[in-house]
Amino acid sequence: MRYEVLGRVRTVDDVGPAALSAPKTNLLLALLVAHAGRVVTPDRIITELWGGDEPRRAQAAIHVHIHQIRRFLERPGRRDGPVITHPHGYLLDLDGDELDLDQFTGLLEDGRERVRAGRFAAASATLRAGLALWRGAAFEGLSWGPAVGAHAAWAEESRLGCRELLVESELMMGLHREQVRPLSELTAAHPLREGFYGQLMLALYRSNRQADALAVYQRARATLRRELGLEPCRALRDLQQAILSADHWLLAHSAPAELRAVS
Repeated sequence: MRYEVLGRVRTVDDVGPAALSAPKTNLLLALLVAHAGRVVTPDRIITELWGGDEPRRAQAAIHVHIHQIRRFLERPGRRDGPVITHPHGYLLDLDGDELDLDQFTGLLEDGRERVRAGRFAAASATLRAGLALWRGAAFEGLSWGPAVGAHAAWAEESRLGCRELLVESELMMGLHREQVRPLSELTAAHPLREGFYGQLMLALYRSNRQADALAVYQRARATLRRELGLEPCRALRDLQQAILSADHWLLAHSAPAELRAVS
């Protein structure tokens, strides 16, 4: 069986995808999946499901939700269910089952290794395969608490890192014109992420759009000053100066290390 959290939480088996309809039960399943292989205590479950407003019989409610999850995860031929009762709480044992988030992080790490090795076409294919696993935002549709929320934020940050690494790989392949539109969308969606601005500036400059590249810098500067009271980072400022002076490295496949570090 496969567990999927890169979008709405669901399981997939030979019959097809399935999802729990009860919000609290689904949130508890998400919590167990996020901590697969580790014990989740009743206190953590109460905090996640009810915050500071738990019901009078919270422990009994937890037992009901666990029972519903066990029924949902029952599969023919599997003697023991994957949700294990532990003296200190509950544990989800994947035991050979797959988790899409684990698959994504594995592909992301493979992509990083291929970038380091200068295998940019292979890196691009690997990173695109990782991004293709996403069906929406991580743990989408849940009113989560602190634990699942932190896991979702980490997953989303990894997704953005994958996008930046993909763009870097394809810029190194000379695909600068192809990056302009997606980078324009990414800077609009993530206006405080300086790495995307730098990549867009570089893609525009290499597409013979120097004025547009400089306009992106001014937009980034205005946004950062308005939202955070900060000037752009050193790498963006250096990139602006390099564009103004038509520095020779701008048309090379490789950017200086300090610019790549922003991404």
